[in-house]
Amino acid sequence: MKKATEHHLIYENKRQPILYFVSIIVIALAVFIFYMIFSDWKEFASEYSSRFSAIAWTAFMLVAGNAMLLCIIWLNGRYVLQIEKSTENHILIKTWSISGFHKTRKYPESMLENPIFNFGNASFSHVPTVKASWWKLKAPNGKSFVVDLQGEFFYSFKESNRLKKNKL
Repeated sequence: MKKATEHHLIYENKRQPILYFVSIIVIALAVFIFYMIFSDWKEFASEYSSRFSAIAWTAFMLVAGNAMLLCIIWLNGRYVLQIEKSTENHILIKTWSISGFHKTRKYPESMLENPIFNFGNASFSHVPTVKASWWKLKAPNGKSFVVDLQGEFFYSFKESNRLKKNKL
């Protein structure tokens, strides 16, 4: 049974299971790439015509194979799972963590007033267009947060200003 809180939920993201699934796949891919290259380096390098091409292709495979891992690590602590109205001038932001230990921190509510909107359009030839719009919230300490607009907004950020005035 959930505890009753005095906090009002502003935003909630339900993509946590998908993030964990993608994280497991990305980490497994990184382990597989390292294993395939470094388990028998001499055999791997013998497939190439020169030592330079073996090192160049190895570097390419490590960078290309681990690019998604870098993205997942970057999202760690930045991807917003929940925003709650806390006290009169503060909000609580809960961020996703790859380890499962999500952090909830208190920030001034003023950071919700000017989110930076990103369209998130991806148009490549011969594939469907992807529209994954998101907001970038900037904390006073300079940290940026990613708010996925596919999440649920329980009321708008302007509505949260109304709540602040009415002290709800």
